[in-house]
Amino acid sequence: MNNLATAYGHLGKYAQGESLFSQLLEIDRRVSGPEHPDTLLCMNGLAGTYNAEGKYTQAEALYSETVELQRRVLGPEHPDTLSSMSTLANTYAAEGKYPLAEALYIQTLEARRRVIGPEQPSTRRCASNLAHTYSAEGKYAQAEAVLIQNLEVERRVRGPENEDTLTTLSYLAFTYQVQGKYGLAETYAAQALAEADGTRYKPALDLNLLRFAQPLIAATQRNILLFPLPSRGDAQCPDCRPTGSNRGTQLHGK
Repeated sequence: MNNLATAYGHLGKYAQGESLFSQLLEIDRRVSGPEHPDTLLCMNGLAGTYNAEGKYTQAEALYSETVELQRRVLGPEHPDTLSSMSTLANTYAAEGKYPLAEALYIQTLEARRRVIGPEQPSTRRCASNLAHTYSAEGKYAQAEAVLIQNLEVERRVRGPENEDTLTTLSYLAFTYQVQGKYGLAETYAAQALAEADGTRYKPALDLNLLRFAQPLIAATQRNILLFPLPSRGDAQCPDCRPTGSNRGTQLHGK
């Protein structure tokens, strides 16, 4: 039944998924207890469905409850706990609660680096989400520092022509550009374009790289700002525009 509820989500049938997860959660709590692994798994599934529906208030409440239970039952650095912490941080960001998202991303990222290492995909995704959150807060210097570190890891682990590496390059160019560091912005944008050329990722990256990087190169050569400097909290790179709501940014997964 849990698999069916998850399948509904994959098919975009969120209302059916929500209904089934809600029924399963009620049963799991009554039969297995609130701290049973099946119950916790079901809570995560329902919270994820709420997120997909844009019901961030319900998702936040359920993820918060799940994290509290997992910390007590599984431990604060268990992979399932860290995964739930990441999704709760994503929810905070979607609600525009950037200080809460930032604090939780930092906590999760530190634990992931310590427990599973900086090169694991979930660690790198968490770092990327933290950088996006810094950018949304107007903290471009902090975003730059995280992106540089993440880029170094991605190049070493995934290679210079990997999609994640190229996307980070593009976003780093944007971060330099909004800080007025035009020379660095041009360098990284051109590098992203050059490394994307001829790869199998190029078609998928056209919107994220070509639409942004080519005009950026032209703009930086004229020392003008391609995107007006936004007010604090409004900055969004071309890869993290709002989806389904005018609040928050599109973030990577867990």
